[in-house]
Amino acid sequence: MKGYLMNIKKSIFPLAAISAGILAIIAMAIIINIANQNEIKRIEFLNYRADSVYAVGCKLIESNQIDSAYSILNETVNMGEKGWKPRSADSASNLMREIETFRGRQKVESVRSFFVAMSDYDYDLLKKISLKKQYFNNAKLNEEYMRILYDNRNNRQRFIAEEKALLAKAERERKRQEYLRAIEEKKQKQEIEKAASIFRKEYAKTLRNEFLDLGFDINVQVAGENNTRLILTFVLFNEVWMRKFETSGNFDAWHKLGFNRVDLKDGYNYHRYMYWK
Repeated sequence: MKGYLMNIKKSIFPLAAISAGILAIIAMAIIINIANQNEIKRIEFLNYRADSVYAVGCKLIESNQIDSAYSILNETVNMGEKGWKPRSADSASNLMREIETFRGRQKVESVRSFFVAMSDYDYDLLKKISLKKQYFNNAKLNEEYMRILYDNRNNRQRFIAEEKALLAKAERERKRQEYLRAIEEKKQKQEIEKAASIFRKEYAKTLRNEFLDLGFDINVQVAGENNTRLILTFVLFNEVWMRKFETSGNFDAWHKLGFNRVDLKDGYNYHRYMYWK
């Protein structure tokens, strides 16, 4: 009997532990569900509040209080939290972009450009208050923009004249800048050529010494504009020397230094030269 009771106890304890675990899981699920429901309600409340602020922004546009509307719409966008944004945030952002565009088109230069590009047909419709075009998705902004265009209808010719004057001024400035750039580039080129000219003159002295070190009394001179002509004079110069300078790469090396002509003379009758265009 005692053994039987012990077996019953052994079988009951595991069942109790399992039941307690199940109850704990159920309790946790209930708690999580309650928390989720509360979060859903909180988000719904935040969405409702953002929608209300967005609606205020739209009403301000309807009453032509554009700047105030922009501030309110911006508040709607900024009501978001990390990982969440109000459902009206995208609509508010789009409307803010339209307001920014509207502000830009209110400027004189924008209105002027519009009239310059406007066709005569559209201009006639505008004067008759019959021009029907959608420049903005928001009806009020579109209506207000059409009013701005209509109020400026009599300025079209002035706008066209101003635009031509501005274009002419811009073209004059462009040419002036091109002229200044050309002068600067020419100046830089002259400075580079001057430095190269001095280098080639000094190089002639170096080359003279190199020939002397090799045992050849070759006279070295530079001539021409910017010292681009190298003149070598040696009493023994002939076709053999000409060929040797050519095959050894001397001519190419001198050309790379900026010489466009190299003369070989013997001081009497022999005179050959290499020339690069």
